[in-house]
Amino acid sequence: MLPLGCFLLLVSLSACRRSSTKEPVVFVLDSGVDAAFVGGAVAGDSESPPGHGSVVARVIRDRCRRATVFSIKIENSFGRIERESIFRALADVITYVRSHPDHRVLVNISSGSYDRDKREHDLVKELHRLGVPLVAAAGNDNLDRPFYPAAYPEAVAVAAVSDVTRRKAPYSNYGSYVDLAAAGSQRYYQQYFLALSSREVQGTSFAAPLVSGTLARLLAVRADLSPGQALAVLLRTSRPIFADPFFERGWLGAGVIDPQRAVAVVSPPHVERLIYLWIILPLGMAILFQCGWRCLRMHRSRRRAKELADVPLSEEAILIQRLAYLRIAGRGLAVVLFLAYVGLRLEMGSPVIAVFYSGLLIAAGIWALLAALPELTLRLNPSYRPLFLRLQSIRHQRDNHYYTFRNPYAFLRLRARALQGLIALGKRGLIPDFPGFLKRAGNREVSEQLRDMIREEMDRWDDPFICSGRRRPPAP
Repeated sequence: MLPLGCFLLLVSLSACRRSSTKEPVVFVLDSGVDAAFVGGAVAGDSESPPGHGSVVARVIRDRCRRATVFSIKIENSFGRIERESIFRALADVITYVRSHPDHRVLVNISSGSYDRDKREHDLVKELHRLGVPLVAAAGNDNLDRPFYPAAYPEAVAVAAVSDVTRRKAPYSNYGSYVDLAAAGSQRYYQQYFLALSSREVQGTSFAAPLVSGTLARLLAVRADLSPGQALAVLLRTSRPIFADPFFERGWLGAGVIDPQRAVAVVSPPHVERLIYLWIILPLGMAILFQCGWRCLRMHRSRRRAKELADVPLSEEAILIQRLAYLRIAGRGLAVVLFLAYVGLRLEMGSPVIAVFYSGLLIAAGIWALLAALPELTLRLNPSYRPLFLRLQSIRHQRDNHYYTFRNPYAFLRLRARALQGLIALGKRGLIPDFPGFLKRAGNREVSEQLRDMIREEMDRWDDPFICSGRRRPPAP
């Protein structure tokens, strides 16, 4: 088993090191892109000096250096965006996707209007059908009016949040059509000879490329990830905006994107994930199997005790059995919750140490709740006080017999008497899983006399004819 586990571990590590051969392609539908300003090769339409489209492309390139930026100009010579230009640009993207079906494509558009257009909507629906997310800005008028193309159901509408308050930016549009939010303020630097100048821009126009760049980064990390899957990860790992009335009313979508958390989810398995998959998960499953097997043996032991006694079990025996069931169930439930919690939090990209510590605290709390709470109820409730005292007396008697039997330096007669006392308690149903106790006792280094007593009692508990008092039918 160990060589097989090592081989599978090496296979997993080699699979984790595979890199994508198809880098993500991001279409920027804007005023054009200045390649020198963006830093790197840019295909498509250019502009000079760098303007709105160049800043948008630079935000994308800063988030994902491996992304291929393709610029399509939708502004006219007067700096205005024409609707026909948007139609042509979307049609060009559709043509590119159909001619390159193996490429993973994203579209970013940081402009729009409040007028809905059927032709534009049809193009957006076609992109969605082809698996291409259209990331669009929600607008900068602080209104809840639908802003198109962001407001189309197939598009990804992005609102802006403030870097200081981490709430909705005062200028950002909002509404039920918004899917995500991102920081709307971006600062970039530009060098002129020996001088370095900085400029800060803000708006949903620069929150949308932050989402597009993060999606491109997710695609660059995982070669087998589709744009739709990357968008689902980004939505799932977004953080809620607490104490924001716009978010509480559902007007800011899933919340603020968390790029580091999203990248951690799609990144190849790290050491902690491998430890979870190859060590913690199998160990937890083994504990669950052991809990189930012990419950079955306890049920069998309880049934045998009823047959041997020929009378109903006492109140103390029933209580001891139920408390044992609760302890085992608490252990199993704690293991299940620990495995589920740790696995989920690791998939969400949470810190490893905090995940394991919090998972252990949750598991210990569940275990204590199911194991210690009934005992505490018996101890504190006055009506159960006599029953609790009888239960304590039985446990004290059982422990004395058990430790005397286990003492290798005790006289043989005392150990035999202690074993007889344990057998008497087991027949009354006061020792959960008594056959299992006998089997463990027989495996110890005991004298031949004690071993014969244990073997005889095990035959009695395992043979239904002896337990029922009936004679075994003769062999044919």
